[in-house]
Amino acid sequence: MGVIKKITISGFRGINLPLALDFAKGNSLVIYGRNGTGKSSITDAWEWFHTGKIKHLAREGAGEQSYPHKYATEGDTFVEVEFLDPRLDKIKMTFNPTRITQPDVSGNKEAFKKLAPHPCHLRYRDLTEFVYMTKAQRYEFLSRLMGLEEAINIQNNMITCANKIEQLTTTLKERIEEIENNYKTIATKSPKLEIFLEILNSIFKKYNLPQVKELREVKLIIEEMKKLVERDTKSIELNRWKNAERFVSKFYPLDEKLKEELAEFCDKLSDFQKDEKELIKIILIDFYEKGIQVLESLNIYDKCPFCDKEYEGNLLEYVSGKQEKLKQLKERRNSLESMKGDLLHRLDTMIGKIEDFTNNLRELELSDLLTSLRKKAINFKLSIERIKPLLQHPIEKIEKIDVNKIDWESYQYLLNYQQQVQNEIKTRITELEEDESRKELIEDFQKVTQLYQLFIEWLKIDGKIKRLEEIRIAYEQIKNDFVDEIKSLIEYKFNTISNDVTEFFNILEKDAKILSDPKIKLLSTVEKGIELEIGFAGTIERPVFKVLSESQLNSFGLAVFLASVKNFNPEFKFFILDDVINSFDTYKRPRVIELLKKHFSNYQILLLTHDEIWLDQLYKAFPNWRKVKFTGWDISIGPKSKPAKNAIEEIKKFIEEDKPRAAGWKLGVYLEWILQELCERLQAEVKYNRRNEFTLYELYQALRKRLKEKIGSNHFIVKLLNEFDTGFRNFSDHYKDTSTTFSSQEIQDILNKWLEIENKFYCPECNKFVIYQKINGIETILCPCGKLKIK
Repeated sequence: MGVIKKITISGFRGINLPLALDFAKGNSLVIYGRNGTGKSSITDAWEWFHTGKIKHLAREGAGEQSYPHKYATEGDTFVEVEFLDPRLDKIKMTFNPTRITQPDVSGNKEAFKKLAPHPCHLRYRDLTEFVYMTKAQRYEFLSRLMGLEEAINIQNNMITCANKIEQLTTTLKERIEEIENNYKTIATKSPKLEIFLEILNSIFKKYNLPQVKELREVKLIIEEMKKLVERDTKSIELNRWKNAERFVSKFYPLDEKLKEELAEFCDKLSDFQKDEKELIKIILIDFYEKGIQVLESLNIYDKCPFCDKEYEGNLLEYVSGKQEKLKQLKERRNSLESMKGDLLHRLDTMIGKIEDFTNNLRELELSDLLTSLRKKAINFKLSIERIKPLLQHPIEKIEKIDVNKIDWESYQYLLNYQQQVQNEIKTRITELEEDESRKELIEDFQKVTQLYQLFIEWLKIDGKIKRLEEIRIAYEQIKNDFVDEIKSLIEYKFNTISNDVTEFFNILEKDAKILSDPKIKLLSTVEKGIELEIGFAGTIERPVFKVLSESQLNSFGLAVFLASVKNFNPEFKFFILDDVINSFDTYKRPRVIELLKKHFSNYQILLLTHDEIWLDQLYKAFPNWRKVKFTGWDISIGPKSKPAKNAIEEIKKFIEEDKPRAAGWKLGVYLEWILQELCERLQAEVKYNRRNEFTLYELYQALRKRLKEKIGSNHFIVKLLNEFDTGFRNFSDHYKDTSTTFSSQEIQDILNKWLEIENKFYCPECNKFVIYQKINGIETILCPCGKLKIK
């Protein structure tokens, strides 16, 4: 019946050590575990095995690099599926860390994809998100449920590309508008070839340049006009004067205190060098410093440590006094060295400025004043270069410097004529700039050049816009054709599954008598738009959000998924439901079971849940399903698992372990659930309770009373009920200060009695309880398949 024998997951997401899910000859499998025990990693692993990626992780920014478990080593991250179908046999997909988007595959994966082209897993979050999706998001969701994910990706890429074309066109149009405005500012007309050539020819004619007839000729004539500008004598002269202005501005200002401070240095130096004997003593400073250190360390003050001669008095005080006098001399010397260094720097700066000034002015003999300035600067430079070497000696060795040998007259001339030469340059530049003939030539050349540059750029962008418009129109047609094709395909697929969707939805929403005929409508005015439609109290409502609750919308989503699996994976009868019951109201648990039993009894299902109540309902409805319980999770291992037990099995285990109170408590909870089921199916009346909470005794009495009414007090089932004692519930559920309590054997006897009663109501053929109903006016109490009849 099934298609899968075993799924092994290793080193993947929350699973580290290999986790083998054994389906035991093709049976279905239910896995129970609290949140955080690793159930979702199983669904992620299957999605990766089926599609090569995990879509919900990608939406959250976690790509393929997040698939391996934290502690998994290379080669340990894999999903292996053993199939019962010999065409598939065994397929293994291993994560490749060097090519994270291209896993290593062994086995016939292509055959698997052909058998299972449609997605066959559904998560709780898929249904909850479905409720709040936009029209476009629902379009993608339902398309994916129908196996059209790749087509939708292509459509999305086409839409993105179309948007980029539109965006690029808009950007180019903004730029061409800017160019046109700049062009109009110069030419006062829009850029057109005939008018553009006419404007240029009118300018070329003024300068006896050839007339142009084609655009390709313009650049050559502009080059000719450029040569006219370059040969224009007034432009050449203006350029020379502007260069002179630049060189003069770099030359000035000059150091006005140079003469004064050089003379001051020479006076201080002369005064310092007067006493030659004192100068010689400077070399003794270091000697005295060392001597003081020796005297202090040896603690000897009346004898010379160098010659051993006795000294009358304190030798340390004598040497320290000598050193103090020499210190003052050294400070004077250091001060002069500092002045000397500053003067050398200023002289170097002056020499550099003069060299730059005179070298650049060599070719610019523009006026007598500039020529005189250049000569004076050269003379001054030569004079300071003669004394500069004298300043490079140590202070005590510098020969007498005669500052009067410096050409201070030339220097003063440079200072005096600074303003005059700057005014002369400014005047000449102004005169030349205001020259009408020169101005007209320059302005015409600039106008021609700017118009040409703007026109060429306008021409290129205009061509791009026209080409893009052609591409956009053609591409839009291709895109629209593809979108229409996808819409048609989606509509066809939905029409294919519409009957099943309606039937599945009606099972899930059987109490909603005013709801009918759920449909999907494609919005023709939207590229990716889907609206859901439903009959509501005889009228068609769209969108369904106006009338459907969140749970009813989830019923719609589940119906679409199951109908798609049934119709689009006809040869691959397997699917995964990951905690989907959480998105429904609790009373719908049995209806999901009913839907699965009625329409998917020949399917192999992997069902994951953390709902303990639904778990017991599943165990009772599908006794042949394999059961696994995740008891916890460990980062180094992954899920901790063991074979799961149903409620009766757990009660028996507590009895075996001699835990009567735990067994009684579990039995009480189980009985309350089964009695509620029976009371509902037999339409028993329970005493009103504002909180809608009923005790085991109240449910038991309601059921017994109902059966007495319908099958009589003497019926053997009623007699069995009369003999059943519910008193154990009080002792098991509350603390009792008593020396006696129920033993494990007594709880076992109560359990056996109840199982005898329950088996009278439960059909092993259809795995359902009997139900009270009237058929053709006749009261009946029988199971859905008709094999078990009480009345």
